Amino acid sequence: MIIGLDLSQTEEFVSEFDPEKDEPEGNPTKFKLLTLDSRVMGHLRDRATRMKIKPSAKADDDVETEVAMNEVAFETVQFGLGGITPFEDAEGQEIPWAVTKRNLRGKSYEIASDVVVNRLPLRVINEIATRLRVINNLGEDEGE
Repeated sequence: MIIGLDLSQTEEFVSEFDPEKDEPEGNPTKFKLLTLDSRVMGHLRDRATRMKIKPSAKADDDVETEVAMNEVAFETVQFGLGGITPFEDAEGQEIPWAVTKRNLRGKSYEIASDVVVNRLPLRVINEIATRLRVINNLGEDEGE
């Protein structure tokens, strides 16, 4: 039996790159990861690969394929990140959490702002996006 997604479910995630991750008295940054609905997941998967065919192309011409890996990772994090604590700049000042509205195929979503996601290192963005893809797939007991 397929079980519907619990869109209220969240997961706390700590990056492997956080130097305080395994320190007994450390205070690692915690990312609140959200469950993404099927509309968002479909949008992100559709954007991952683009095919370009020139109107004047002949049957044996090459088709250009573009893989937007980092662009899609950034957007995945925007949709799937529900908060970050603590999150500070190099001077120890808190980077405030901010969201923005995004309309996607007729539905309005509150997503993490560019102002916040732009401050994350790319390797952390990719790590979070990978985790979001994992937690937003069907589990073994749900027919995968």
